[in-house]
Amino acid sequence: MITVTFNPQTPEQVQILAWAMTKLLEPTADEPVVKEKAPAKKAKAAPVVETPAEPETPPVVESAPTVTLEDVRAKLVAFKEKGKSLKELFETVGCANLSAVPPDRYAELLANLEKLA
Repeated sequence: MITVTFNPQTPEQVQILAWAMTKLLEPTADEPVVKEKAPAKKAKAAPVVETPAEPETPPVVESAPTVTLEDVRAKLVAFKEKGKSLKELFETVGCANLSAVPPDRYAELLANLEKLA
């Protein structure tokens, strides 16, 4: 037996996990479809009511992990505690301080911090 543990942190991660599990459980073209044998006596079958399948919507997956302001702040505090100046680091992204750095450039700022460290 194989045990896999998932710890989703957001509703989006739960949705992605549920979508992936349904895809894993669907038969593929490579798998043979097992047909059940017909019963010897055919009884009058109840009418089959087909319900329309829900449209499949793939989950929204972010292209890169999101870097939060708290992540950046924590790294900057550690950087400054080493006695290094933040001015040069902020200049690498064309800003004077952290509040001037747009959120989409946080990852770039952290990459530059690693280079300077």
